[in-house]
Amino acid sequence: MNRIAEPPSTLHQGHLRDANQALLLAALRAQDAGDEARQEHDRQADFLHRLAHELRAPLAPLRTVVSLLGHTKGSEHMPAVQRVIERQVMHLAQMVEDLLDAARMRTGKLSLRIARVDLQEVLSASLQTCQAAVALREQSLDVNVPALPLALHGDPVRLTQVFSNLLSNASKYTPRGGHIELSVTVQSGHARISVTDNGIGITPQAIDSIFDAYVQEPHAVRHDDSGLGLGLTLARELVLAHSGSIRASSAGLGCGTRFDVLLPLTGEPDG
Repeated sequence: MNRIAEPPSTLHQGHLRDANQALLLAALRAQDAGDEARQEHDRQADFLHRLAHELRAPLAPLRTVVSLLGHTKGSEHMPAVQRVIERQVMHLAQMVEDLLDAARMRTGKLSLRIARVDLQEVLSASLQTCQAAVALREQSLDVNVPALPLALHGDPVRLTQVFSNLLSNASKYTPRGGHIELSVTVQSGHARISVTDNGIGITPQAIDSIFDAYVQEPHAVRHDDSGLGLGLTLARELVLAHSGSIRASSAGLGCGTRFDVLLPLTGEPDG
């Protein structure tokens, strides 16, 4: 006589349900991890493509001027040839430095030489680095910085790099004849340095990833595909290393972009 199997107990059913839920969550986590790995692979592949493009770009003018050296030696064209070589070599050197800085950040080996510095001097040095690009694009640049000294503890070279990157980025993504503004306000013992432009703007979908390495928004690449896309990443890491914060904001495409950097001062009163 066959016996009818008894239904599993309520406790056993609960264990099965919990096990099924755990398997489902594990499968979802594995899928998410796979998606993230594929996205990271795609970002790195895109970065390597841009790197190859950027490294190749200066080689053509360098090859051209090198071939002319034998014909221009001692002629009036020699200074122009030297300027081309210097400009392209500086471009290559800057890319190498950005790559080295990115590697140092990933390994925690990016060092700072902290000293008491004047924010005005840092911003003045940063402005000098972008003046040529701004003039070439016939853009206007307004600077609104308080007259009082603004002292902070930081690495003057690295802080100059931060604001040079932000200003160069603003010029790069602002059309010819556009407007850029650098302003500083002081509040609660901090300096807020803002770089604002009326350029191409940032989509809401991209605003959260604007500082990520290897990430460039498609419409930004269409506007200007030069560069490695590391400038904002380096700026963020350097600001964080100075106990500061940085954020980007934009009302959307065609509405310009604003970057706000907040850095602690050394105790000067508000102004």
